[in-house]
Amino acid sequence: MSTVWSDYGDLLDRWRVWWIMGMQDVRLRYRRSVLGPFWISMSLAAMVIGISLMYSQIFDIGFTTYLAYLACGFLCWNFISAMVIEGGQVLVDAEQILKTASLSIPVLVARMVQRNVTIFMHNLLVIAVVLMFAGIRPEPALLFLPVGLLIVILAGFGFATILGPLCLRFRDAGQLVTSFTQILFFVTPILWMPSQGRLDSVWIDINPVYHLIEMIRSPLLGEMPALKNILFALGTTAAALVAGWASVAYARRKIYIWL
Repeated sequence: MSTVWSDYGDLLDRWRVWWIMGMQDVRLRYRRSVLGPFWISMSLAAMVIGISLMYSQIFDIGFTTYLAYLACGFLCWNFISAMVIEGGQVLVDAEQILKTASLSIPVLVARMVQRNVTIFMHNLLVIAVVLMFAGIRPEPALLFLPVGLLIVILAGFGFATILGPLCLRFRDAGQLVTSFTQILFFVTPILWMPSQGRLDSVWIDINPVYHLIEMIRSPLLGEMPALKNILFALGTTAAALVAGWASVAYARRKIYIWL
C-alpha cells in the first residue's frame, strides 16, 4: 500500500523521471533559440548594470561595490522567488500528466526544482563575469556556496510541497502567492543594504528570505554568512520540509478530486 514515505522514496527510485522532465522543460522553453537559457542571464546582467548605474548614485555607494551586491541579490532572489511562484503552480500545470500517469507530488516538485537549478547555474556563469568586472575575487568563503545552495534548494522544495497542494485546492491562492512575493521583494535587502540603517533591523531579522539569500550571496561576495543567517535559514528549511511533509500526507489521496 502506497504511503507518504513511498512518495518521498520516489525521489530516489524515479530520479531519472524528474531529472529528464526538468531538463526537457528548459529545452522546450528555449527551443530554436540561439542562446537558450542564457537569454535570461544576459537580461539579468543588463538589468543589474542599468539599475546599478542609477541606484549607486542615489544611495551614494561605489558603483562596483553596489554592482556586485545587486548582482548576487538578484541572482538569489530570482532563484528563490521562481521556486515559490512555480511551486504554487506545480500541480496545476501538471494536471494533464496526473490524469494519465501516476506521479507523486514530491517527484513533480523535484521536476520544478531541477528546472530552476539549471536556470540558476546558467545565471551564475554570467553573474560570475559581472563579479570579476566588479573586482570580486574568489575567497575561501566561496567553499560554503555548495552548502548554502543546498539549504536554499531544500527550502524551495519544502515551500513547493506546501504551496502546490494548497494552490491546486484553492486556485486563487496562486495569485495571492505571486502578489505577496512581489511585495516581499521590496522589503528584502536586494536593492538596498541592511547596513544603510533605513529600516528597523527587526524587520530584516524576521525575514526568512533574507537569510536564505545570504546563504548564497555572502559566499559569492567573499564572506561567510553570519551565524544568525545560517541558523535562521536552517530553521526555515526544516520548518518548510516538515510542513511540506504534512501537506503531502494530507493531499496525496485528495489530489485527483481537486484536479
